[in-house]
Amino acid sequence: MLTDTHCHLDFNKFDEDRETVIQRAVEAGVSPILIPALEHESSLSAIKLAESHPALFAAVGFHPTDLDKFSEQAFERVKQLANHPKVVGIGEIGIDYY
Repeated sequence: MLTDTHCHLDFNKFDEDRETVIQRAVEAGVSPILIPALEHESSLSAIKLAESHPALFAAVGFHPTDLDKFSEQAFERVKQLANHPKVVGIGEIGIDYY
């Protein structure tokens, strides 16, 4: 069994073949698959996608490059989302040096 700990399946570039990508991954033994969020809106998107398939899970948070969307209110909403049963972690969060 393999785990993908960082797969942005919620990105638009997967709109055409998202289900096929998920199916191929599961058939290849990749499960679970974690979708890390970038901010509040993508946290919602990651959770919604995770709800659609048993192999998918979400991590909610704010990526350092998306802090222009950060506010205390948005952070409170993300913290509330962390209680969702398909949320298994906090992320993206960290320091990017680029």
